[in-house]
Amino acid sequence: MNKGHSGETQPAPLNAKARNIPAQRKSLAGMMSFTVLVLLLLSVAVTLYMKFVMDPRVQNFNQVRQQASQAESRLWRIGYLSNRLAWISETQPRSELQGELIRNLETFSQELNNLASAIPMDPIEVKNELDLSYVLWIGFKTDLDRLARMDSPEDVKNVLATADVERRFRRILEGITSAASSMSILTEQTSRDSSALSTSGYMVFMSILLWVLILSRTVTSRIKILHEAAQEVTRGDFETRAPVIGNDEITGLAEAFNAMTERIEIQLDAERKARHQVEEVLRALSETADGLAGAASEILAATSQQAAAAAEEAAAVQETSVTVEELKQVATLSAQKAGTVATLAQQSEEVTLSGREAVDRSVEGMGRIRDHVQALAASMQRLSEQTQAVGEIISTVQDLAEQSNMLAVNAAIEAARAGEHGFGFSVVANEVRSLAEQSRQATVQVRSILGEIQKAVTAALGNTDAGTRSVEAGVDLVNRAGEVIRSLTDTISHSSNAASQIRASSDQHAAGVEQIAQAIAAIHDASVQALESTRQTERAARVLNDMSTSLKSMLGSGDFNREANEPI
Repeated sequence: MNKGHSGETQPAPLNAKARNIPAQRKSLAGMMSFTVLVLLLLSVAVTLYMKFVMDPRVQNFNQVRQQASQAESRLWRIGYLSNRLAWISETQPRSELQGELIRNLETFSQELNNLASAIPMDPIEVKNELDLSYVLWIGFKTDLDRLARMDSPEDVKNVLATADVERRFRRILEGITSAASSMSILTEQTSRDSSALSTSGYMVFMSILLWVLILSRTVTSRIKILHEAAQEVTRGDFETRAPVIGNDEITGLAEAFNAMTERIEIQLDAERKARHQVEEVLRALSETADGLAGAASEILAATSQQAAAAAEEAAAVQETSVTVEELKQVATLSAQKAGTVATLAQQSEEVTLSGREAVDRSVEGMGRIRDHVQALAASMQRLSEQTQAVGEIISTVQDLAEQSNMLAVNAAIEAARAGEHGFGFSVVANEVRSLAEQSRQATVQVRSILGEIQKAVTAALGNTDAGTRSVEAGVDLVNRAGEVIRSLTDTISHSSNAASQIRASSDQHAAGVEQIAQAIAAIHDASVQALESTRQTERAARVLNDMSTSLKSMLGSGDFNREANEPI
């Protein structure tokens, strides 16, 4: 234990307790971890060796053994086909047997070559024997090729008898059989080794599980003891101590737990003494909180009323601002309409002046039209009289034409009486009668034309009289229109002056409304700022009231007194 500045006994730090543990203490957790790691690595190594070494080796040995068995079967087939060629008669077909023998010779050569390449170097005796068999086969194959192409059974028998076929056949067969037997032995041996390794791996795995189970049960039982001690401490029994057993990390944990419990017990004694002092301070603080709560309530009520009044004022200013804005729009629209009316009045005045000048010109033009119409009427009258005179002349010409026609008829009669002497006179009389007839027809046409002209002139005279009367009426109407336009010009001139005055007044009114709107906007901004300030004050008062209420509730609830008597 250490002595503090106040003279009270202070617990030793936990780090100091931890440093008191002997340095030579063995690490139980370290030993557990190292043992499990070694066993696990060993198990993984066995598994990998089985997967990547033993299993491929067994597969390779099985494959070589199968190749040797297949080559042995094919060699027996070659022997059978060779003997069959020696005993088959010449009359029987031989080409099929010869082709099959040649194909088997080629296939066996390839299989024997593959087998010699695939067989492992260990054992070397098997490898050498198989290589010797391959060398013997090269020479043996040459004799068999020659035998397969022979057509005479006797020749085949001679080759079989002289070429020492049976001895070489059995020598090659022994090499292949020996290779197959060796591969079978190697396969069985490798399989046994693989099974042994598998058993070893399984044993290692079971050892790991057993070791982990033993260690976990040991560690769990000791940690359970520490847990029960901790449960007693949480229930308030600070005199409980954990048993110190062994010489590892759990032992150190138990010693640290006991030191911590002892320190907590000492701190609780000091805290109980401090609690009594805190209770005195809390009583004084409770009285202060009561006064603070009352003052905060009064401040909150006042600020709430002030905020409500400020909100109503801001709303009224907002409504006034909206109304002034509408009035501003109406004043602006009135000024625009007044300007439009003044412009239209000025344009109307200009139009009426133009209309007055046009009416004056119309009066003058109507007078000239009346004079022209009267002159036209006199001309038409004279044309009617002259037409009547021409009609009389035409009547005279028509009478002359009829008389000439009668004379021509009489002359023709007299010429006919005179015979040949009157022939020339007859021709003249016919021409005169023809001219008289043409004159009579022309006078008829001219009389008809003169009749039409007379009718047109009569109608024109009637129209001229009507036109004259219409012109007189038009002159009267134009004169009256001129008087009306003069009166309208005076009225529009007065209206234009009035519209100009209204426009000036509307502009002044719009300017005044704009100033009012600006003033209302400034008042609205000021009211919004005042409302925001009031609301901030209200929020601060509400926070102060809540804090005082919470403090008063906390001080009056007795939580501190209860906590002082409760264990930690």
